Amino acid sequence: MKPQLIQEINLHYQNIAQEYKVKYIDIYSHFLEKGTNKMNKIYTNDGLHLLGEGYLLWSEIIKPYL
Repeated sequence: MKPQLIQEINLHYQNIAQEYKVKYIDIYSHFLEKGTNKMNKIYTNDGLHLLGEGYLLWSEIIKPYL
């Protein structure tokens, strides 16, 4: 999936969260290669779906909100 499309979808999620007054958690930016808008290959092999390392990071990101 193209990074631009992921960013557009996330923007829609942010707007929905704002409309319903719920917290939006940005996780996408944590998975990017530094200085790019591409997902780091440590966390994904197709640029969209997470691998084991990605789910470990994901769980650490959302843990404070649970």
